[in-house]
Amino acid sequence: VLRPGEADVLMIAGMGGILISRILEADPEIVGTASRLVLQPRNHSFTLRKCLRGLEQFVITKEQIAVEVRHYCEIITLTRRDRMSEEQCRMAEQIAGLEERLGLEERIYDELPVAHALTGKYPDYLEHKCRTERQVIERILTNGRSDYADSRRRRAEHRLAAFQKIRECQERMAEQK
Repeated sequence: VLRPGEADVLMIAGMGGILISRILEADPEIVGTASRLVLQPRNHSFTLRKCLRGLEQFVITKEQIAVEVRHYCEIITLTRRDRMSEEQCRMAEQIAGLEERLGLEERIYDELPVAHALTGKYPDYLEHKCRTERQVIERILTNGRSDYADSRRRRAEHRLAAFQKIRECQERMAEQK
């Protein structure tokens, strides 16, 4: 539908992170000519975040969480490195600095917006993510085993551990204030 350079801002919203990832990967030339991407995955944001690491010319410069009834929606804005404002550069540096200072693994960034998680801005969201992963683990343990189920359980356990580490970081930061 689009030709390279035809759109300055690409917005992909209202679908899952897996499909958004496929769309981005389907035509890197179109994506590469945009100055900004605004993405809103309905689920599988961790899959989308892994895909975004491959877009080296872009940096996450803004993250928001919208609450829609009982659903949390992540909104991820990426900006081309060569078109970032000074403020956007500072935000990217702050996120990297927080992760490094608190000893967080890079991969935690795949799990949820670190900037929001570390500031404690959305504590309900972090609790929602923990609850979801606990439910996945419980269902798998209750409903039987298969290679796929065991793999899915390990991924859920990894994410739950990441969320718990972020919660610990939040508590340490609150104590330091």
